[in-house]
Amino acid sequence: MVILLTKIVWWFLLLLASNRCLSQEGYAPVDNNLAAIVIDALDRLVQYTNNHGEQLIVDGIIGLRAAQGELSGIYDKVNDAKVASSLAALVTDIDDTVDKLLPVVVKNAPNYYKGLAPLVNNTDMWLKVEQILPPLQIVPTTKYNKKSHSFDENKSDECVSAVIGTNGYHRCTITEFCWNMMTGTNAHGYQATHQILYLMVAIQNGCGDILDFKAALHGKTIPSIINHVCSSIYGDSLKLMRHPLMSYELRDLFLENIFTCNLIGYKQFLHRDWLNQILTWQRPEGCYGERAANEHPVTSSPTNNDGAHKRVRRYDTQFGENCHSHISSLATGVLASYLRNILTGN
Repeated sequence: MVILLTKIVWWFLLLLASNRCLSQEGYAPVDNNLAAIVIDALDRLVQYTNNHGEQLIVDGIIGLRAAQGELSGIYDKVNDAKVASSLAALVTDIDDTVDKLLPVVVKNAPNYYKGLAPLVNNTDMWLKVEQILPPLQIVPTTKYNKKSHSFDENKSDECVSAVIGTNGYHRCTITEFCWNMMTGTNAHGYQATHQILYLMVAIQNGCGDILDFKAALHGKTIPSIINHVCSSIYGDSLKLMRHPLMSYELRDLFLENIFTCNLIGYKQFLHRDWLNQILTWQRPEGCYGERAANEHPVTSSPTNNDGAHKRVRRYDTQFGENCHSHISSLATGVLASYLRNILTGN
């Protein structure tokens, strides 16, 4: 009975959250005032990145590339002249910032760049995946087991390199090790988001048929795998957002949850109340990072003693006294996704 009641409560929360999503086609009129607010937030974030990007590496520019992909082709769909003008200026600023900082990224981490170059150089990699996916489900919470679900970010990067054809691999190479790591069940935290990133990159890189073949060999389908992982991520996100004053490390994870699952096809991650909270996390100088001085101290925050949400950012850089490149990059991509959704419903 307790288990049944728990599932009913979770289904209610999912339905309630889904009803708070941003406009979808035929669902709600365009909110040009909100669009203007998001454009302003993005402009301040992009300008800060442009002016403080001397130490930037690959992770720090991915969000700009994702923003380019999300905002491409939507100018003609804007029905407000002022918003259209601001959007055009923002897109130009993003393009100029990418052009300025791309050589910096190559110089600062040449080997890291070499392994992931197609993700940095090709905006098409960050276009939203067009596919039909099953509705998000409530996945029963499973205790994270570090021994059976260990996550090595270096190995994850190597798997991505194999599928995009760098570091000596032929394009669309999917080893059994990478398949098991990138489609394993019960993943949480950054392991789960990297699974979605891996599948998204493989699909956008033209490896969909090979993915389908591998999935069939294991009695699965790619949409069902994506659905399971993003359903788990969605549940984790609902739990995180109960504590909006969470540490910046957990904010980083929360933004990565939205970033990955939205781009692979689940716009249910784009909630209005989540957006409002994300906007409050932006620091006065325009970046994202440590909590601003006017925020209240954390009195209650989600904890996970078994390490599912812990991560040592190998390539996060601090640019400015309280700003961090990884979370700022994620915020750039996420805010661009929200802006696209506000203006087009997609």
